[in-house]
Amino acid sequence: MFNHISRHAERFRSFYDGIGNSAIIYPVAMLTSFALGLTNLGIVFFARDILDATPVEIGWLAGTWAVAYAVGCILLRPVLGRFPVRHLIITSSSLMCVCIFMIQFISSLTLCFVLFAMYGLSMSLFWSPLMGWLSNGHEGASLGHRFSRYNIMWSIGSIASPYICGWLVERSARYPLVLGCGVFFAVALFVIGVAFILPVASVGNLQKDAQASIDEDETGESILRFPAWVGLFATFFGFGVIFSIFPLAATSELGLTESSVGLLLLFRALASAVAFFIIGKVVFWHFRALPIFIGQALAVICFVGLCFFHSAVATGVLFGLLGVFAAFSYSTSVFHGVTGSVNRVKRMSIHESTLAFGLISGSATAGMLYNVSSMTHVYAMCAVVILIGLAVQGILYAWFNVKPQTK
Repeated sequence: MFNHISRHAERFRSFYDGIGNSAIIYPVAMLTSFALGLTNLGIVFFARDILDATPVEIGWLAGTWAVAYAVGCILLRPVLGRFPVRHLIITSSSLMCVCIFMIQFISSLTLCFVLFAMYGLSMSLFWSPLMGWLSNGHEGASLGHRFSRYNIMWSIGSIASPYICGWLVERSARYPLVLGCGVFFAVALFVIGVAFILPVASVGNLQKDAQASIDEDETGESILRFPAWVGLFATFFGFGVIFSIFPLAATSELGLTESSVGLLLLFRALASAVAFFIIGKVVFWHFRALPIFIGQALAVICFVGLCFFHSAVATGVLFGLLGVFAAFSYSTSVFHGVTGSVNRVKRMSIHESTLAFGLISGSATAGMLYNVSSMTHVYAMCAVVILIGLAVQGILYAWFNVKPQTK
């Protein structure tokens, strides 16, 4: 009898030991992305309807989390690897839940800025360790496929959130924040639960990675990470506009409802998810500069198109194309950033902080410009910024091809 029980216990342990970290990372990324989509778009309507904020104030508020997030990625980078990933995820999700929960009970825009900044700072404990853990031990095509599946999962969360957010806002501007708060809490509970069930190795521990990063000797790195990071900043400068100022302009200039705005952003996210799937299946873009430059050039054309075509259908199509180019820019930054790197948490921190600085620059600048002008000029500004980024990418690529990297 005891032998029979022992055999079943052994099979039970073998089942859980066989569960890789992707079984935890993918659902956590999807749920968190869904919650972030709700709160980051929901805060725009919350500030407009509840706090009576101006477009300039909303632009700065929408980018506040990104500033705090970028600063957190930079300042906390040296210590992130000293803690197990599960602890960081639980702490981050719990803190974001608390911050969004408290925002719903305030009437001061200043206090909203403070809490939203704390929310962004808490987020810096989440994505970089999660992505560093996901990429650990993988290179080349294996690394590309792994990140492709990861990108698809978090994209699924971002696909659903804009429309649901818009639908909820039509009932109350508080509802998206309420639901987002609940999802953050669910993520924390999920990770706590699996931490009790799965072995420690499956729930994440980056202490070895942190040790390896001391006096690191990185070989086989791609110089394309520098142009890719520039492209990431420029692309998400434009998305800072789409996420923060476009929802305001769409309701006032295009006469769209909040749910219609969410539907347009949903189409953008859907296009990104499809692009992530295709990008993960092909390798022609690995270690090649030309696809990076072409993607940026096409993004410029899309923003120029938005200057001339203002209908909801045309906007949706161009947003979808921008979603494809953003997915490619994101993928090239991740792939070329971590390839050959010993300390991948560090590289993911650079990736995430670059993305965040792009978002805050776009949302804040667009808020000020839109307050005195129109969305046409805002879109033109995005095209110019990406065009400048394209020129900088070419200069960097030429520079590093002429002058070998020093370690």
